[in-house]
Amino acid sequence: MTEREVKYTNCGICLAACGMEVVIEDNRVIEIHGDQDHPLSKGYLCPKGKAMAQYQSDALRVTSPREKVNGRWQEISWEEAYEKIGKRLKPIIEKHGPRSVAMYYGAGTPLSSLNVSSATGFIRALKSNRIYNVLTLEFTNRYYVLEKIFGRQYRVSQPDIQHTDCLLIFGHNPLVSLDHPGITEEIKGLSKRGAKMIVVDPRLTETARIADKHISIIPGKDLFLLEGMIHHIMAEKLYDAEFLKKHTTGSEFFRQNSFRTPKEAAELCGVPAKTIIEVAEVFARAESAAAIGKLGVHVSPNSTITYWLLEALNALTGNIDKEGGLLFNPGIFNMDTLIWIVTHGKRPRSFFGNHPYLTGSFPASELPREILMDGSDRVRALFVDVGNPAIVFPNSTRTKKALQHLDLLVCVD
Repeated sequence: MTEREVKYTNCGICLAACGMEVVIEDNRVIEIHGDQDHPLSKGYLCPKGKAMAQYQSDALRVTSPREKVNGRWQEISWEEAYEKIGKRLKPIIEKHGPRSVAMYYGAGTPLSSLNVSSATGFIRALKSNRIYNVLTLEFTNRYYVLEKIFGRQYRVSQPDIQHTDCLLIFGHNPLVSLDHPGITEEIKGLSKRGAKMIVVDPRLTETARIADKHISIIPGKDLFLLEGMIHHIMAEKLYDAEFLKKHTTGSEFFRQNSFRTPKEAAELCGVPAKTIIEVAEVFARAESAAAIGKLGVHVSPNSTITYWLLEALNALTGNIDKEGGLLFNPGIFNMDTLIWIVTHGKRPRSFFGNHPYLTGSFPASELPREILMDGSDRVRALFVDVGNPAIVFPNSTRTKKALQHLDLLVCVD
């Protein structure tokens, strides 16, 4: 007799963590639906979440270790895999030292809350600090700015959309990307309670279509729009002086440096000076406001300084850690503490470029060069955890060449 049961969990693909109703038959996942009783997602589940049943049954799924022998894959047991990896890894470490071994973990890591600590702990146990992760390939500027402004790399903030009086969005389309459960209702609810939504985007996105104002900007020129806004806010004394005095240091920089005027900014970003002034005043005069920027900002030229000015705009107007402004969401797993523990608070620098550790990682884009370089300190063994460097790294030709140059490559996926 077929045994059928329903289990409840949540999706781990993105930060939304939507509730899932999982139908299991004979110990196999056969269907996945949105959990109608989930307090946040309320039954919503995107196509990726619904397709997760295929993770278990897809023909491409690897269900046992495989070893490449003479260019062909052959299945081996777990015991054989552990033994062969150990036998090949040990002489590499003995001859070239622990730093000849590296670890890269990719975007599949969030699917398991233990992946980051396990991957990091494994490579540290071998006494190597050569860790590379996907966060140094995307949003790298974000974590650098968060550390400089708020003191912690993972001090991630999110807008309090439910209570804000003005939501200013740069390069982001939340009605499609769905940052968190319920965001669609929150966005659509802004106009119902008289709050303003302003979208800065070269494209008329789904979110821009329902905004109170869509500002079509020259791609990659958000920096100059922000400069013009901040210039006007500081010149007209629309900043929150009490908040700056009580909670910040360094605000004198913004008082003493004029940045580009709205007129000068307009010539560079393609947005009329009148519009720049209008948006600056609406944002600064609102009882509460939140300015956010996502992929459109993080992959644009001058991404680091652009995101810095975006967060500075929130601070200058007193909208940090405030109802209707930006709120900090520490989550259940303190990544800053984990990184401090495994690094002992040290910030080693990369061989190429002298870049410091960021998100507990050397720059992943430099890994191929550290494999191909001459000298005793090059990477000779690499563990890849839920990632695909051959596709996601820049300069894929060089990356593939580097991977083939390794003495040992182990992929967990």
